[in-house]
Amino acid sequence: MVELLDVEVSRDWKQVVLEEVCKTTSGGTPSRSRADYYDGKIPWVKSGELKDCFIFRTEEAISEEAIQKSSAKVFPKDTLLIALYGATVGKLGILKIDAATNQAVCAIFPNEEVDRSYLYFYLLSQRENLIDAGTGGAQPNISQEIIRGLKIPLPPIAEQKRIASIAQKCDRLRRTRRYTQQLSDGYLRSIFLEMFGDPWQNPQGWDIQELGELLELTPHIGTITPAQEIGEQLCVRVGEVGNWYIELNSCKRITLTGHEFKRFSLRVGDIVLARAIGSEAHLGKLSILQKTEIPVVFDAHLMRLRLNQSLILPEFFMVFMKTPGGRARFMKQSRQTAVQFNINGQQIADIQVPLPPLPLQEKFAQIVQRFERLRIQQREADRQAEHLFQTVLHRAFRGEL
Repeated sequence: MVELLDVEVSRDWKQVVLEEVCKTTSGGTPSRSRADYYDGKIPWVKSGELKDCFIFRTEEAISEEAIQKSSAKVFPKDTLLIALYGATVGKLGILKIDAATNQAVCAIFPNEEVDRSYLYFYLLSQRENLIDAGTGGAQPNISQEIIRGLKIPLPPIAEQKRIASIAQKCDRLRRTRRYTQQLSDGYLRSIFLEMFGDPWQNPQGWDIQELGELLELTPHIGTITPAQEIGEQLCVRVGEVGNWYIELNSCKRITLTGHEFKRFSLRVGDIVLARAIGSEAHLGKLSILQKTEIPVVFDAHLMRLRLNQSLILPEFFMVFMKTPGGRARFMKQSRQTAVQFNINGQQIADIQVPLPPLPLQEKFAQIVQRFERLRIQQREADRQAEHLFQTVLHRAFRGEL
């Protein structure tokens, strides 16, 4: 059973275990060997699609036969979902359509004692507790047993609705900040396309080079997953990758020594790339290592790319990978198994990159660097909005609102 951590419940509220007021179940994955199973009309949610928001559409749809011949099942609109494992472990979603899910998603059905929105925000506030109670190292698993055993402060239903309404208002503020960030994400891609053209079409006729010829080292796949909470190095996982810089504040610790540390260490300017993951949308997400006083290594779901900066600059390559044409060149080399999408060192070395002259790349890099300074300020505003939101949730579930 997951205990409440640092939460004092109002004396006027009762406290229940989730399984006393909710039912839970999970979905399933139809056989990938049957292409016709994935040529249907039933929306199918993968765990990577849970992003703490409503779900109106899905990346894939499955057939009625796929439902009948697998453990997948259709859940009704307004079902509350939580990711059990994968890169989005602990993330939530609420269906706004009837849809099936894969087995990495748990569906939660509260009874009449619990307001769905209240439960959503409570689960969001307890994400770290749930993840800490899970297992699995770099990408912990949250079992249904852990979810069912979570203790919940349960005020009267009217109070639940009031708390949910306040939380929703704060949530809109932080979502507005995130939307602003998403708009700014498109700015660099637009500048890139204006200066260099679409990487897939290569309209300016730049020389085509294989990525392997532009690297100082052979692309290298990561090390073992962290085995302890404390250690001498920060270990980068998929969850810390995706923004321009690696999210070092979220990294867990590990201790590697000797040859092993040398093989798996990162230096400033290195790029780490998600090379094995359950969601196609997250395959290939990447970040640069910024200056840090603590040694940094990377785990087995990532790959290290160390560019030869006399040929190609990190700023150029990072934005190249975020354009539709660059993404298409990357995905052309990737492959899919029954459980995940992945790319190996040789496949990524074979990616063809249109290569503009270095002075033009340098001009673009200067634009990127100025823009990133503004983004740092933007992320600080995002951090403050997130802090306000978490403070409201903490006070709400203590009965202080």
